[in-house]
Amino acid sequence: MASITKTPRNIGTRPGWIGAINVKTQNRRFAYTSGTGEMITKNFGFAIPINSIINGIKVRVRGKSTSSQNLSIRLRNVTDAINVSNVIPVTIGNVFYGSAISVPGAAGITVADINSNQFGVILSRTSTGGRISVDVVDVTVYYTVISTDAAVVKNFQNSSNQDGGGIGTRLITDGTKIYGATNLGGTNNYGYLFSMNSDGANFRVLHNFVNSQGVFSPPSLTISGDGTMLYGSNDSTLYKISTIGTGYEEIYDAGERFSVTYLDAGDNTRLYLATSTKIIAVTTDGLTVDIVFDVDDVAWSLLGVNGNSFGFWEDVAVIESGATAIIWVPTYGYPTVSKLVQITVYFDTGSIYNVQASSSSLSGLGQIRAPVILSNDQLTVYGTSVSAIFRADAEDGANLTTLHSFNNSTEGSFSYGKMLLIDTTLFGVCLQGGENNGGTLWKIQTDGSGFEVMHHFAESTGITPTAGLCYLDNNLFGGTFDGGLFNGGTLFVINSGI
Repeated sequence: MASITKTPRNIGTRPGWIGAINVKTQNRRFAYTSGTGEMITKNFGFAIPINSIINGIKVRVRGKSTSSQNLSIRLRNVTDAINVSNVIPVTIGNVFYGSAISVPGAAGITVADINSNQFGVILSRTSTGGRISVDVVDVTVYYTVISTDAAVVKNFQNSSNQDGGGIGTRLITDGTKIYGATNLGGTNNYGYLFSMNSDGANFRVLHNFVNSQGVFSPPSLTISGDGTMLYGSNDSTLYKISTIGTGYEEIYDAGERFSVTYLDAGDNTRLYLATSTKIIAVTTDGLTVDIVFDVDDVAWSLLGVNGNSFGFWEDVAVIESGATAIIWVPTYGYPTVSKLVQITVYFDTGSIYNVQASSSSLSGLGQIRAPVILSNDQLTVYGTSVSAIFRADAEDGANLTTLHSFNNSTEGSFSYGKMLLIDTTLFGVCLQGGENNGGTLWKIQTDGSGFEVMHHFAESTGITPTAGLCYLDNNLFGGTFDGGLFNGGTLFVINSGI
């Protein structure tokens, strides 16, 4: 069992307390009262790992009083927490609330409760006469990290307009917060864009979508390099909005569904949209639009991709080198063989002046419904088909190697969404199969060794993990489309084990 002790960052008072800020440190400088009123301490700055169990909380109040006065202590922002009356001694000393194995009246306290900046301690006095002086208030949280399975951060409710569910977009992060979008719920029941802390606290709706924005189609989401702007798709609409939820603006209509990938290309910041048949470059103001590649264009017939769509509107893998951008995208593989298409885009003063493309066969892998990703040295691409994990040389698609073929019943099937590469470990999800036929979360080393199913999805944690995975604070975050407490899907977290 681990423990962390913190003192408050913010202090507030109601009539009666003087010098409340003095309780932040133990230095024999006192906050005091001779009357009634409350002193409110909050924002302790806890960052308990979200996949933890709270064993107990102990509040220490160090102080003194004239003629042993009574002081009531209770937790703030904790459901069912109760007041406990304590006698403050005449000679300076400590009184305690709770313990390492208990929280008075608050059996259901969560990690999110404690990590919230609204969590705190309230000291109150209902009688007058004499003086109570407090030197310091601190809180110790005792917890046990559970790292062997997924923990639910939030359960969604499809039946409620205010909190609908169905996480169809992949989650993204700015290094501090997690962002995503639902397919249902919100004030208009067409889904909403949200943010939350990595510990699950401060869940906030940034924007409620309306019918015309078509959120029922699988949405896509990406973030600018400086972490200030979100770009997303709803049906055929490309929008942008700040990460604090201001300035929502629709900037382009592609005429069909697409995913969106952010890239700062050369002198111009661009977004690459991937429909089922096209790659489109759009500047972040929506003013410059270029069709980079169209699988139905006769100009690309020699690549053998005509009539073969890209994999279900997924992100493209893209890098830049000076005024050149290189894009990798697989084709779906129906009714013909899947192919890996490499597209090189040349810019001149911000405009595209030339595009070249090549392709290589991904024969034997079956249908591909997920994007490829690049190795850290950009020499290798990794990807998944509905039944396998593979790698190939990024330059020309050579040395195609199957790293692992899924056993549907024990390991999952229908691999979906963008994989994560952390150091030398690949992480991904399957939508179906596994022990409960609700999908799986798995990992494998880049050399094909060490395949392991980390989690078998079930109704309790959500099923059908359509949101893929997001990595933050050594944890993997994801979202499911169904299951959970209200059968509206869940947000979940699991320790990466790295």
